[in-house]
Amino acid sequence: PPFDEILRQLPAERLASARARGHALIASVITPVLIAGFLVCCGAAAAFAVCARVLRPRFARIALDPPAGSRLLHRARVFSGFCALALIAHAPYALGSVRFDEDGAAIQASRDLWSWANNLAGWQCHVGALLSMRISTALFGLNELSVRAPAVLASSVGVGLLCDHLWHRFSPWLSSTTAALIVMTPLWAEQTSLGRGYGLMSFAASLMTVCLLRLQDEADRPSAATMYGLLVATCVGGLSHFFFVFFIAGAALVIATNKLQPADLRSASLWWMLLAFVPAGISHAIGAPAVLVQMRELPHLDWAVVLQRFSFELGFRFQGWLAPAIASLSTVLLLWAVWSAPRALRRPLWLLLFVSVGVPMLAKPVYLYPRFYLHVLAVLAPALAFLLSVRWLRAH
Repeated sequence: PPFDEILRQLPAERLASARARGHALIASVITPVLIAGFLVCCGAAAAFAVCARVLRPRFARIALDPPAGSRLLHRARVFSGFCALALIAHAPYALGSVRFDEDGAAIQASRDLWSWANNLAGWQCHVGALLSMRISTALFGLNELSVRAPAVLASSVGVGLLCDHLWHRFSPWLSSTTAALIVMTPLWAEQTSLGRGYGLMSFAASLMTVCLLRLQDEADRPSAATMYGLLVATCVGGLSHFFFVFFIAGAALVIATNKLQPADLRSASLWWMLLAFVPAGISHAIGAPAVLVQMRELPHLDWAVVLQRFSFELGFRFQGWLAPAIASLSTVLLLWAVWSAPRALRRPLWLLLFVSVGVPMLAKPVYLYPRFYLHVLAVLAPALAFLLSVRWLRAH
């Protein structure tokens, strides 16, 4: 690897100093990591013990009605169509050469059986993406296809799930508009095509959005598919990126304040999500000491630079005066869409956006890029599509 060549060129004094600093950093991290891992494991054991006694009678109320055959075939066609549309949007980015960070992640994931779980360097290691790359490289070898295919497929399936639900729950127009808004976003098409955690994060956000909408409709009789969807979305999303943790917290707050469900079913759903979050919680606990060191050593954010980054992405990556103009229009439309959401969904939508977007900014993170909020597109795109659909239907 090139890092070894760089180390060989260093003077002996600098090499010894770098080794000493590395050993000191590892020594300062190991003890907190072991303590955090022990506490998380104890909490997980206690949670499983409680759930064995508490959740079983509550989940007995979950409906298990399978869909009819013809309806299932129709949904499969709709789902496949939207997945194909997402794959087409990925093509210009996915067919490019592998980037440096993807190359390093693929080497780490395929090094040995458990190297994908190494999160000691911090939360910038997307454990979910590394695990998916470990599986794909073990099956198809180390190449560009095996590195990027998991993210591309996961994000495409997420678009298919979200738009299929909107098609059958609301209208084909709303579903098609949502799909168009997602796939035409350059940030989504690019980042979910790379061998990083954003493809899995997009999939988990779409699945979580579908589950929240289904819980709103199913009231006191949630289906088994909805509960398993919450399990998968929480587990996969928590492992994909740290910022998705706030989306999970916002979804949990929405479920906890949903008055359409009895209190026992709400508590059962929250326990279910807590159990699904255990693997991600252990991973984030392992990476927390390194993140604390980074927060002490790295400078604070320049909010002017952050605003410029978001303006560039909200402006669909145009140059010159068009970028801030389109960014301002996009911001106004998104706020209007959230404000004009259906009354039953408006309060949950505001709660979800405040926790998943506002709380991370208030925490003053060391790094802040628009791609960290890519999962919010699964909520904002249907809201904006609903606004555009209502205006179009009234006009025609």
